[in-house]
Amino acid sequence: MEPFRSMGLGLLLRCPFCVRGRMFRGWFAMHDDCGACGRSLRMHAGDFSGAAMIAQFAIGVIALPVFIVLAFWTSMTIEAAFLWVLGGSVVALLLFYRNIKGLWFGFLHGAETMQNTPPEGAEGERRPPA
Repeated sequence: MEPFRSMGLGLLLRCPFCVRGRMFRGWFAMHDDCGACGRSLRMHAGDFSGAAMIAQFAIGVIALPVFIVLAFWTSMTIEAAFLWVLGGSVVALLLFYRNIKGLWFGFLHGAETMQNTPPEGAEGERRPPA
């Protein structure tokens, strides 16, 4: 359950460690550390590629049906429909950038927590990281 909780907190832009702290200090920049609990919110160099994949998938799933409806079931030309969908996609990415990045950070935190949690019945034992 921890990964889903962490992802939900990330989506809400809250620190997945303590729930009280905010993850972002501006529209695009994350805090280095949580202001409430002091835990690190830094990510490694390649960690944001997952967030990019989530954004591409979400925009594709939404944009393609909208494009098909605009281009083929309205009087709009294909070029005009393309430009509207492209513009809407860019606006959507800018509006939800922080939430997508927070969602991915929450996923990474939840996966790490799950990996370091001992299995049932193994009292006090920790599995080594893979």
